[in-house]
Amino acid sequence: MFEFHGWLRVEVNDSDDADPSVLREREAAAQTVVQQLIADHMDDFSLMEMRQSGNGLMTLIAHGLRNHRRREAITLFESVAKALPDSYGLLYYHDDEHPTESNAFRVLRFVRGSTTIHDDSLLSPVVPTVEDDETSIG
Repeated sequence: MFEFHGWLRVEVNDSDDADPSVLREREAAAQTVVQQLIADHMDDFSLMEMRQSGNGLMTLIAHGLRNHRRREAITLFESVAKALPDSYGLLYYHDDEHPTESNAFRVLRFVRGSTTIHDDSLLSPVVPTVEDDETSIG
């Protein structure tokens, strides 16, 4: 099984103190980019959506439980991080078919346009932290 859960704060560059109308145009363009990326990577077994909070901040949310590994969520987050390098967030995933990491969650960190992979210490090792060892069950 391939399980993933993540969020990404979608940010546009406002460092040049653009006037509010220019900033709104940038945010609208960013939203269009992310919505297209979601459409390109969405399937029937995953939840991927962009939410705008009450204060106008945009967040991409992705969750899924797949029978086999599919890179859609990872590719989506990498694409947003590359297209909108001021965005940041985390994507946790567990791939029980991975040859060397099947008993661990991994964390993809997206910040300043780059992606790094980190070990998870909160839910790993999956057995016995999250699941029982199948060989010890009756």
